Amino acid sequence: MKKPQLEHLIKSAVRKVIVEDLRKWFGKGKTGSTTGGGWDRYSTTGEKLGKCGDAEEGEPYSACLSKEKAQKLGKDGIASFVRRKRAAQKKGGDAKKGNEKEKGQTPVYVKTGA
Repeated sequence: MKKPQLEHLIKSAVRKVIVEDLRKWFGKGKTGSTTGGGWDRYSTTGEKLGKCGDAEEGEPYSACLSKEKAQKLGKDGIASFVRRKRAAQKKGGDAKKGNEKEKGQTPVYVKTGA
């Protein structure tokens, strides 16, 4: 079998195995958020601010949660999570998302508590 044919077979096999679609998680799919498709971002008061990733420049960092996780936490739990996430981002050198102290910095993870 020739090399181009083999590469084509491998690529098609990989495509069949990987059937994930990040659009379902982050805004374009039909499942995931309270408004259908993707995760929602929340404020320190536990209020939904919109879709994950649609914040305007200069707005404070607001953590994103899936519909299921937000329902488990409730309003007070969401508020607590966002406050802890913001504090961890600040301590990690990323007061505003994207302003790392250095490139390639690992993301800051915070347990939701659910």
